[in-house]
Amino acid sequence: MAEQTAGDYIVLGKLGSGAFGTVFQGRHQWQGSTVALKRLNLQNSDHIETARRELEPLLALRSTPHFNIVMFWESFVYQGSLWLVLEYCDLGTLNDFILATPQNTALNLRLMTNITAAVTFLHDREIVHRDLKPENILLSGTEENPVAKVGDFGLAKVCGDAFPNLFTDYYMSEECGSYIFLAPEVTEGHYTKKCDIFAMGVIFAAMITRATRKDEEGSEMLVVVVTENSKDLTIGEALRRNPNTEAEISECLARAMLENTDNRALVDVCLRLLRYNYHTRPTASDVHEDMKQLQRGGGTGSQDRLGRDPSFLGEGQIQPSHQLQANSLPTHPSSERVEGLRQIQRGRGRRGRYPLFRRAIRHVRGQMGQRQGVGRGAGRVRRNRLARGGTAQGPLHARGRPRLQPAVRIRQISRNFPGGIQGFFQAMRRRVGEIRATRVISRILDLNA
Repeated sequence: MAEQTAGDYIVLGKLGSGAFGTVFQGRHQWQGSTVALKRLNLQNSDHIETARRELEPLLALRSTPHFNIVMFWESFVYQGSLWLVLEYCDLGTLNDFILATPQNTALNLRLMTNITAAVTFLHDREIVHRDLKPENILLSGTEENPVAKVGDFGLAKVCGDAFPNLFTDYYMSEECGSYIFLAPEVTEGHYTKKCDIFAMGVIFAAMITRATRKDEEGSEMLVVVVTENSKDLTIGEALRRNPNTEAEISECLARAMLENTDNRALVDVCLRLLRYNYHTRPTASDVHEDMKQLQRGGGTGSQDRLGRDPSFLGEGQIQPSHQLQANSLPTHPSSERVEGLRQIQRGRGRRGRYPLFRRAIRHVRGQMGQRQGVGRGAGRVRRNRLARGGTAQGPLHARGRPRLQPAVRIRQISRNFPGGIQGFFQAMRRRVGEIRATRVISRILDLNA
């Protein structure tokens, strides 16, 4: 029997199929490398649009690959279908791997850290996956040391320049994704990238509880459901129907997870991902930092990233991640503030209007290999704008160049900074603390944007 080929690849066997295409195992005819081949039909305009939507995020990620995202190699059209050549993950899906291995909190933490790293990478590049589930997370490596990789971008949304500043979110309205892992706001048709955070919370809770249900084909799949009036509801649906039951649902989930793990801090992190109000859910980068802290053996806190009240567990000694440092002890907020001000006094030099801002800028420019100054001479010589040919951006400084307002400086400096304005804010937050960085940058943007 002749081997089936597609372009330069030999099609070996079917790995799986979904609503948008079929995945095969393949091998390059000359190089002999094993790959995954995903075939997308191009029979009509709907199929073409589906293929375009899946190809768009893959092309956006091609120039900046990530270890925890399935690698995209190339694409080609063959016999009326679009073929995507992807990295082959020989350990299968997260769903099958978890169900085939005994309960192991350390292993769960490692895989959760991989997943949060991938979602952080996507969100920093303004890509929302929108279909996170155990079947779309693949594993490679060895059974003793597996590596989780996020794949299947058929429903992903590339937001482009959708995040013009730190305090504006890109809202989506299309209801899509797997029903079991949908956030409550998705079914309401008004949601942000925080829908991925909720889906991660459901996945992590399912990994810990090992609760399963039969799918349409009779296979076991990881799920987390809430029973209400003898009827099983997903967490998102239960919260959407009655948001007032959030505390009760959280308590039930916590009891179920604590039956399989004694890591209360991990349970608390999972519960924070499942909050009904998506504004209070942590960001992907925050969750990633918490997971890394848990992997190192340290506790994380029941306070969220904005310092809100602890959850019902209440007993965890949890701090905001920007206060968790190696070989450091929790300090009283007032003493931390005094020490922070002392560091600012030592590092800011001359007095100025935005010492925190200038200190962060010097740190960021140092990382980028630029000179340390922020242009302090810009404010020393103030002449009439019209007389010296000034612009609306500000007066000219001694060298005749227009003085840029702080908001413009932020955009210029962050243009080439990894992660753009979001990455710049994260670096500044790590440098001076989240509360102070947010206060300073928000004031600058409000006054000068």
